[in-house]
Amino acid sequence: MIKINDYLTKAPYSNNLEYFLDLNDNQKENYLNLYQLYSNLLYEYLIDKLKLNVYDKMMVDARNHFEMVKLENMDFYQYLAKDYLKYFYIRNNLYIERLDIEELAFLKKKYESKDYKLDQDTIKFIRKTYPKVIAEKLTDSNIKVNYGPDNYQFYQDSKALIIGVRFDEYYLQNGETEEEWDKKYDNREMELDTITYCLKKSLENFEVKGSVVRYNDFSVKKLFNSNEEKKIN
Repeated sequence: MIKINDYLTKAPYSNNLEYFLDLNDNQKENYLNLYQLYSNLLYEYLIDKLKLNVYDKMMVDARNHFEMVKLENMDFYQYLAKDYLKYFYIRNNLYIERLDIEELAFLKKKYESKDYKLDQDTIKFIRKTYPKVIAEKLTDSNIKVNYGPDNYQFYQDSKALIIGVRFDEYYLQNGETEEEWDKKYDNREMELDTITYCLKKSLENFEVKGSVVRYNDFSVKKLFNSNEEKKIN
């Protein structure tokens, strides 16, 4: 379940700031419940269409160990992916308030009936709506939006599907020397380049423009610190 404080860590956070904060507590809870459901359905859709689980499995089975980010070090976006993927995740914000009356009614009905299946009607619904739901700016012009720190690699097309990838870069296995870690780091970088290259090629022929963006501890907003009381379920 998404908490309000978790949701407020998202970035960029401009499009629906006033919209969300103007909702009362009950409306915010309803919004976040629908946000979670839409996110889950979108993951199921993209895992089917883009085979994100295949690329994720490539990292799981890599020769040079990719340590998964611990729960307490995840950001909002990777946390939403935790039941589906270990390393890849959707980095877009989801603006479900852009759904029209019929689309919103469809999503609400699925939530209220606890019908979370990705059936044919739901596939059509996601395919039709996600381009406008994931867009930071709904304009015809090619606007770049920042999806992280102020660095060129985090500036991406405002209507693109952004796939983040992140692992624990600094994990040191038991008994591993710094020299061994350095060598493994270099080999990991080559493996990750190969895996992300394959995903980027797949995105070239996808339904919408897509990008793969690498994140680390210094380019995310963690949901909570290890010294703080846990905020998420």
